[in-house]
Amino acid sequence: MTVKTTLLAFTLGTLGAIAPTMVATANPVVEAETTAGTNDSFATREMVPAGASHVLGSLSFGTDLEAYDYQFSGQLSPDEADFYTIPDLPPNQPFYVWIDNTASGVDTVLGVFDGESVLQTDDDASPVGTGLASATGGTVSADGTIRLGVTGFPDFNFDGMTDDPGFGMDPMPPSDFTPQGGDYSVYVQLGTNSVANVDAASADYSFNETLIPGEVGMITLDDLPAGEPFVVWIDNTDSGIDTMVGIFDPSGELLDLNDDGSPVGNGLGSILTGFVGDDGSVDVRVTLFPDFDFTGEYMSQGPGELPPFEPGPHGAEGAYELYVKLGIDSLPGDIDFLVFPDLTPGSEFVAEVTLANFDPVLGWFDDEGQLITVDDDGGEGVYPRMVGTVPPSGTVTLAVSSFPDFEFDGSHQAVSDYVLRFDAPTR
Repeated sequence: MTVKTTLLAFTLGTLGAIAPTMVATANPVVEAETTAGTNDSFATREMVPAGASHVLGSLSFGTDLEAYDYQFSGQLSPDEADFYTIPDLPPNQPFYVWIDNTASGVDTVLGVFDGESVLQTDDDASPVGTGLASATGGTVSADGTIRLGVTGFPDFNFDGMTDDPGFGMDPMPPSDFTPQGGDYSVYVQLGTNSVANVDAASADYSFNETLIPGEVGMITLDDLPAGEPFVVWIDNTDSGIDTMVGIFDPSGELLDLNDDGSPVGNGLGSILTGFVGDDGSVDVRVTLFPDFDFTGEYMSQGPGELPPFEPGPHGAEGAYELYVKLGIDSLPGDIDFLVFPDLTPGSEFVAEVTLANFDPVLGWFDDEGQLITVDDDGGEGVYPRMVGTVPPSGTVTLAVSSFPDFEFDGSHQAVSDYVLRFDAPTR
């Protein structure tokens, strides 16, 4: 096995902009947000030229990644794990680290270490790259250092080798798994559905539970304000079990699920945002990966089924770029606020996203910046569509974000292009 250790010096660099690649089917076409991050609030909304029928936009990054503090380009080879140490930093300062694997598509695993002990791991959470790059947050060690490890999936031990069958893998037949259980903590914080606002110290509810193989943990909260946003997350630090969390409606139908998104634990904890049901209840269920049906049994069907494998080199090879940004421990998503002017008051308008590589959400705001309505999937497939009446001011303000950002605060990780169609008579 080969292990590379690098001591990083302070460097600055520029992250290339993501250029829109889509082509709208009608004119005039307006390219939105030519400078990333300039129209990501109501106060900085972008004026669209009168009469524009299509806007070609792009959700980029909700923070300025061009201001990253450290950058390193590496080459990952099979049977290899790379380690980096950044010295002379303020102890306990939060940071966020991410990988861009665009050039090679290599499936990375990222770890934050305290000496030789891994504190955090992540597989595929990076906002850039192919979806197989990694990202995680942390805090500077007491000795003023950040120690990072990069390896190839599924080397969660950072020794250049594959781990035991099933660890972090896609669904496989039940016979290929050895069920495991363990303790975990569930936290629920009301009043927000933004992952960026997660704070265990201010959680409204906390539950210390033990998950047993073949069982599903069920937690129900009652007598809550209907429609109240919330975020629920799992801390699996003590046991390290690979949890999955799901939110269910009163009829028992699964609304949403998450595997490894929690900001706390070993990277295998889970997190979800949602809204209190109309009956004032929240139904949360916890199970073990890969029980995507929440039945207490591992899924036997599904894409990516893999047979058992013997320990050996992880097999990942390719280039990657690793970035570190200090002062934050999460990355908010981008939002595009757009103003359509000189419209005929009282007339009908139609707004819809007609093309996107993500699950877009569309919001309509009044002239004071208050959200009037949100649409998620009212159009074709997962695309939003809304019909409204032009107010007396003759302007309509819309915002484009990504699921599940229904409050348009950047609580998403989509990075992609879109086409917004807008139809309304002008004065």
